[in-house]
Amino acid sequence: MNPFKAAAIIVFMAAPAAATSLTETCGNMGRWAEAVMTARQDGHEMSDVIRITTKNVQPIIQVMFTKIIIEAYKVPVSTDSAKREAAINYFSDATVRACFVSFGDMM
Repeated sequence: MNPFKAAAIIVFMAAPAAATSLTETCGNMGRWAEAVMTARQDGHEMSDVIRITTKNVQPIIQVMFTKIIIEAYKVPVSTDSAKREAAINYFSDATVRACFVSFGDMM
């Protein structure tokens, strides 16, 4: 399963239905993915990012978030600011898109 889609499913299922809309959930995932890719582009070690972002979350969510982080770390670090920003935006958008695609039939 696509790691973006799997994480979207877990985050959506873990969120209280009355308190969080699909738009909020997918937006939160996009902001989280943006932070992950920013850390990647800033040269932070993957093990540190995994440790920080998966702290205090359920084991199944840790697994899915780790898979997304691994995807982020497949993208090379760029010294060109425009390419760095493009990588960050693309990764965030891909995560949001996967979230909406995963739950599009629920809307």
